[in-house]
Amino acid sequence: MNFGFMRVHPDLRVFVVTVVTTCLLWSASIPVALAAQEENQPQQSQVRTVPSEGPSLSELEKEPGWSYNSDYVFAISRALRDSTIPPAGKVPLFILTIPLDTVFLPFSLLAGLMGD
Repeated sequence: MNFGFMRVHPDLRVFVVTVVTTCLLWSASIPVALAAQEENQPQQSQVRTVPSEGPSLSELEKEPGWSYNSDYVFAISRALRDSTIPPAGKVPLFILTIPLDTVFLPFSLLAGLMGD
């Protein structure tokens, strides 16, 4: 790999390193600030209601046979989506979690083969 462009523009290298470092430090401070903010707020219940059309989940689990567990697929992004972090804080974190989940996708697909 040729890094000759880095020698031609040393100021560009300093700028890129500064921007990347600033973004990493900024993204690392968001969860800390949000955790401190959540400690001061009363706990809210987040219950999602699901329409009761068709068989219940317990009835489906009683059926014999093979089952696939899709809870591992994009688990980090799903956990971030369901968290109590404000939407403005979730956007920069999704930028990190989606590529991370994509890297772990083959392993999560294999983990789902173990079933429930």
